[in-house]
Amino acid sequence: MGFYRLFLAYLVVYSHAGTNVYGFNLGVVAVVSFLLLSGFVMSALIRKYYMSLSSIGYFYLDRFARIAPQFYLYALLTLIGAVAFELRHPWMKFAPSTSRAVVQFSIIPLNIYPHADKLVPQAWSLGLEATFYLIFPFILLLRLRLLTAAVSFAIFLLAYTTVLNFDRWGYRLLPGTMFIFICGSWIEKSENKYINCIPAFIAIIAAILLFISYYYSAIALDNDYLETIRRSTLLGVVIGIPAVYILKYIDYSSRFESVAGDLSYGVFLNHILIIGIILTYSPLNSDDFKCFSGILLIGCVFMASTVLSYASYKLVERPALTSRRKLRVSNSGRAGTARAVSAIERSGVA
Repeated sequence: MGFYRLFLAYLVVYSHAGTNVYGFNLGVVAVVSFLLLSGFVMSALIRKYYMSLSSIGYFYLDRFARIAPQFYLYALLTLIGAVAFELRHPWMKFAPSTSRAVVQFSIIPLNIYPHADKLVPQAWSLGLEATFYLIFPFILLLRLRLLTAAVSFAIFLLAYTTVLNFDRWGYRLLPGTMFIFICGSWIEKSENKYINCIPAFIAIIAAILLFISYYYSAIALDNDYLETIRRSTLLGVVIGIPAVYILKYIDYSSRFESVAGDLSYGVFLNHILIIGIILTYSPLNSDDFKCFSGILLIGCVFMASTVLSYASYKLVERPALTSRRKLRVSNSGRAGTARAVSAIERSGVA
């Protein structure tokens, strides 16, 4: 899964530096796969290490040790740049106040943070994942996945049909996206063969809904941004579910797979900082990324982001990884789950 995650991270970079492709935002498509992978990995992780109510607190510490160190590093670097050196990027028009910076460093509110002083704007999805981490152990342990997914998908459909705002309720908030996480969890392990088919069924429905969005005027959206988000989310489901099904059966023992997985999170977090540095301290502007020569510029962002990610992995992530693994209580389930988690850990995902 390491190469796939790195590929997804590069799609997010491209979406922030480049343009949409045939009306789709590739970053949104990638985020949906990230949610599916999160559901898959958390399901395996909980089954192996945290399969009791008494161990949920350790699971929370595990997840904090995973998402916080590199996020804090890049958020702090951006904050220092904004305050001391007038660093700006398209999502940060001014330096955040102390109180707003504290709110952003708390991570959980990031997916509902409304102000134009975002330090790491793409980290809104960390806020979404954090809310998922808070409740998913209970859903898994109490066997509530089917009920929860059904309610979540109903909310998603309300957003799709324009009853609710799609950007919020179909993409950014947990009630309308929980079914995506749970589809990833079901791909990892489902209760029976019938439930195992639900993710594939959801992918088919998403393909139908995507087709309908082009031709059924009653659900048309006047806002081009919302339409792009809606169609890109549906495409993410259509592509992401079969991709995760395939990834489930791939060998992750390759050293290169592990390195790619190690790099993916840093690339996801640091690229806006790099874009901000380019836009603030060079004569270039956002339009330069969108012209033909912008391909070379985006390639430079890819390379700089990858190098910086390697440095932050060595400096911050690797020590945190050691601490995280010490937290993991030996409570393995079946051997298949243990092998799955070990493979995922080697790929740098968990």
